Amino acid sequence: MKKIFLLLFICSAFQVKAQFKYGDLSEKQKQQISSIGTVYKNALEGQTVDLTYNEFMLQITVDDTMYKLPLVDIEHISVKETNGSYFLKLHHSGGWDYKGLLHMTSQGKAETVKAELQQFLNDFEPFGDNEMYDIGLSVRLLNTSNQDPNFYDFEYKMLKLAGIRDPNNSSDAELKEKMSTLWRKFHQELECKTETHIYPKGNYLRQLARADGEDAFELVLDNYGFDPNVIDNDGCTALDYINAQISATNNYAATAIQRFKKYRALLLKYGAKTANEICGCTSC
Repeated sequence: MKKIFLLLFICSAFQVKAQFKYGDLSEKQKQQISSIGTVYKNALEGQTVDLTYNEFMLQITVDDTMYKLPLVDIEHISVKETNGSYFLKLHHSGGWDYKGLLHMTSQGKAETVKAELQQFLNDFEPFGDNEMYDIGLSVRLLNTSNQDPNFYDFEYKMLKLAGIRDPNNSSDAELKEKMSTLWRKFHQELECKTETHIYPKGNYLRQLARADGEDAFELVLDNYGFDPNVIDNDGCTALDYINAQISATNNYAATAIQRFKKYRALLLKYGAKTANEICGCTSC
């Protein structure tokens, strides 16, 4: 059963939203989205087009058909042709592609749409410190997503960052591949940068252990394949952090020590190591 914790101590003294919804974009970015919609409409043959930004993706409706085009961690864009119709292919750094902005009537018009989209991507920073604030906060709170009650808030937003268009209808294999890739590449961005008297700095495994979010802790390790051996900006792994808390017997009640031991056992179950075991680092 998912738990919701109401906490007085949060990641920072102020709240900054991620670029999750259209309203979170800057005025410049909103204008860029409008420009993409305009040139895309001009590249079609009279269809009704509605194009906006939603949940780290373009949301594109042509006539009555709506689909989403992921925008995070795109290495490059190419123009492709099939049966005289042109579309864009967005190439993700993980090795997969997203096909979108379909049925354009000429290569020249498709290149114009590509240029407008590339301009938006050049200014798009979904992993900036400010943008990551509310995801880190939701890890600590373990609140349920407002978008879909089947998911934790942090879980849903990470799924969208990973390029999962429909989490409820995606295969387990796709979820695990894309979420584990996101974690492996961006784990140092996916950290809380500030600490409180309850929560440490560091990646989400540390935060979930302190929040006693056992369900979520095992969810990310098992279902999503999060590597427990990523090394944080402080040079330590999640296991290093948990071991340090267990050793600090003067700082915690016996029940808290037992809780840390529970999370150490879970980490070891999924192959966790110390930084020293991984790279010979001695700072931890």
